[in-house]
Amino acid sequence: MSWYSCAPCCSHEGNQSDLRDADAPAALVFGENDVQKPSMSAGAQFVGPEKEKFPEGAVPAPPDANLEERPEVEVDGGARYKGQWLGGVWHGKGMLTRPDGSRYEGSFSDGRAQGRGKFIAANGNTYEGEWDQDRAHGVGKYIHEDGSMYEGEWYQDEKYGKGKESWADGSCYEGEFFTWH
Repeated sequence: MSWYSCAPCCSHEGNQSDLRDADAPAALVFGENDVQKPSMSAGAQFVGPEKEKFPEGAVPAPPDANLEERPEVEVDGGARYKGQWLGGVWHGKGMLTRPDGSRYEGSFSDGRAQGRGKFIAANGNTYEGEWDQDRAHGVGKYIHEDGSMYEGEWYQDEKYGKGKESWADGSCYEGEFFTWH
C-alpha cells in the first residue's frame, strides 16, 4: 500500500500500525469478537452514502421514560458498569470500565455504545465522538498516546470519508479516506 500526499507537509514514512487500525475504537472497547455489524432493527443510524437510503426516523427510538439509575455493578468478563438501565440492559448514560483500566463513558442503547461517547484505552489512546452499535461511526477524533491523531468521519469503525490524520513527526494527510477491503 502506498501513501498519497497532498503536499510536502503530508509525507509519511509509513508505519505498520498506520496501514490498518487494528486498534480501532470498537476493537479496543469491546474486543474483536464482541463487535457486530449495525442493523436498522437495532436502532442503527447511517452516515455517508448509506444515509440517503433511509429516511430520518426510519427506526423508532425505544422509550427512555423507564430509565433507572443504578450503582456500579460487575458485568461480563470482569468489566464494571455504572449508569442508566432500561430493564436488564445498559441504556442511556453510563460508564463501562474494563479490568485492564480502559473505559468508555457516554451513551448506550440496548447494551451497546450508541450516540456520543469517549473511550480511553489502558495505553492512553482515546477516541471521542459518535458511536453506532459499539463501533466508531459518524464523526470523531482518535488520539494515539504518541500524539498522532485522526479527526474526521468514521464508518463502521474505520476511517472513511473526509478527515485529517497527523503524526507525531508533524507530517499529515488531509482529504478522503477509504476502506481497503
